[in-house]
Amino acid sequence: MPSKLISSFNATALEILFLLNKEATHVIELRRALGDYGAISTYLRNLEKLGLIKRERRGRMIVNTITSKGKQLISILGL
Repeated sequence: MPSKLISSFNATALEILFLLNKEATHVIELRRALGDYGAISTYLRNLEKLGLIKRERRGRMIVNTITSKGKQLISILGL
């Protein structure tokens, strides 16, 4: 696994991937699920840059979905 990918992860990033593996959702729902009102958007942008999620505008909301690459990582990690 490339060092850039490894250095981009912490518990919050993995929790986001885990939640998005269950269902696509928007930032507000992720914040509620994580009980965190911090830098979720920053994590999402970084995960998108890595190709692990995709962000798509639907009306006024941006919906986040896990990509096949993200699903593969979840599977490898056994989450």
